[in-house]
Amino acid sequence: MAIGLPKRPSSVKQGFAVGARLAIAVSAGAAFLAVWPGPGPLAAPVVRAAVLEGKTLEREEDHLVVVGHQLRALQGVPLSKLRLLAQTSKGFRVIPYQVDERRDNGDYVWEFGEDIEQDRDRGKLDYNDELVFCVRDSGDRVPRSAWPQDADRGMEIEIKDPVDGGKSWVYLLAYRGTPPAQSTTDNIDIEVREDGLTRFRGRNYRIDNSRSPYAAFRTTNFIVPPERGGSGRNWVDATQLRVSVNYLFFEVERRTDDVRIKVKSWIDGPVRVICNNSVEVYLVLGIWVSASDSRCLVYGNGSELPTTVTCPINLDDDEDEPSLYWLYLDLGPAADGMQFYNSHNPNPVTIDGRMGPEEKALDRSYPSWNVVMGKPGAVITRLLLNDERLRAGKRNALFYDDDANPTTVELCPAT
Repeated sequence: MAIGLPKRPSSVKQGFAVGARLAIAVSAGAAFLAVWPGPGPLAAPVVRAAVLEGKTLEREEDHLVVVGHQLRALQGVPLSKLRLLAQTSKGFRVIPYQVDERRDNGDYVWEFGEDIEQDRDRGKLDYNDELVFCVRDSGDRVPRSAWPQDADRGMEIEIKDPVDGGKSWVYLLAYRGTPPAQSTTDNIDIEVREDGLTRFRGRNYRIDNSRSPYAAFRTTNFIVPPERGGSGRNWVDATQLRVSVNYLFFEVERRTDDVRIKVKSWIDGPVRVICNNSVEVYLVLGIWVSASDSRCLVYGNGSELPTTVTCPINLDDDEDEPSLYWLYLDLGPAADGMQFYNSHNPNPVTIDGRMGPEEKALDRSYPSWNVVMGKPGAVITRLLLNDERLRAGKRNALFYDDDANPTTVELCPAT
């Protein structure tokens, strides 16, 4: 069985990971030979185990999701009896992880907000639950003799990088009695307030919607703290959305202010936050219509926003007045002097509020990824389309405009 993570192309700097997938091999074991040393399982003692193979995996920023059907030897075990361990320089110990439960219809079992219900398996691992952890917390391979006596079942998960063959391992164990304490590391946290403020505190960043509280996932503050290599200053104005629809003799345009998003329900774990959001779109004459709920997955170093766009009619295919969809990040004054590059433009150009010759000459064809980096921090963005025709189309392209002149959609003018 295999799943995967992204490859690191040589053209991507600063350790960003995009592309292909890490492989995972899962094996089960039922025999445990060693006695758990130390003062008892609650103390999570350090175990200096013999090492069969040392960790050679160098990647740190990826996370992995292992689905329950890949963990058949442990299905039916109460989640409270499971722990994920790794052998590191600090011993064989519990690492940060979470198991996100899913219902038969594929929806998550929400912990907070609305729609809080228990799964039918009542807190036991089943076929569609998701085990989530960060690869940087994985470790060496150890023999079964290193596994604790109080664990009567377990599975070894091997992680392999297809680029250079680097490997690492983690161990999901089921305990008969009281398992060791959970890790106290929390890579991501969410705050949802009644006034609409939604704030995320990740391992690598702090973001919120404080200047646009009606839209939960509109980023109006983006800070990379100094301890993570940033300046500690906000360097964005806001994420912006624009949709222009042409049909027959009608043209309809909607922007970010015409969309309201509220976090309805969420899961807040040590590895990721999953949000279920209600979406409303402005129609006409003060009328707002409900759209399909959206979902957002936020990690300590980034986020994923799966989006489905449906249209009940065939829009006009007009070269002069096409229907268009823009999604972009508008930078703020603190971004002056940062650099931009992407999969088609490996040589960075400087962001300084005016379009220079190198920027005008950028290859605008649809990019696999984009990077903005500098003293305030760095961010990599990807827009993944599941239709090859959309990726290959000439109209789907990079939107880049280095212009300090104010526009009507900016929250902070002249950015």
